[in-house]
Amino acid sequence: MRIRTLLITFVTLLHSAVAISGAWGVGPFENDDALDFALQLQEYDSYQAIWLPFGEIIRSDSYIDATIGAQAIAAAGVVAALRGKPRPTLPEDLAKWVESKNWSGDVKLVGTAEMCLKKVLDPARSELAQLWQDSDQYEAWRAAGEELLKDLR
Repeated sequence: MRIRTLLITFVTLLHSAVAISGAWGVGPFENDDALDFALQLQEYDSYQAIWLPFGEIIRSDSYIDATIGAQAIAAAGVVAALRGKPRPTLPEDLAKWVESKNWSGDVKLVGTAEMCLKKVLDPARSELAQLWQDSDQYEAWRAAGEELLKDLR
């Protein structure tokens, strides 16, 4: 009986991993890097961990790596959610995490999220923007980024 339970658990986990892997969409939580960041963020008790990808962008004046860009977009999506403007693709478990935080209206965090998001959306500064620019979904991705910028204002 125990082996059967373990086997069922394993198959369920494997199925979930296959369903989640390879995510790639235009929304802030529709790619693997963003989902990884969302999972990592939930390990923290404080919303202050949102600063992690923003710090990478702030510390570097150089070209923004696609992974950091995707994480920064997700972090901006979390900031928008903290402000009461969650994106439709906000994962349910992350929405619960956001609700559990004591959001103080951190103006500096909101401004930093906006500044970093603008940099990530700029193909001259961001690998992620260039990758999207080379796809047929660039306009939709850009529009999703602009919507997120509005939610931060």
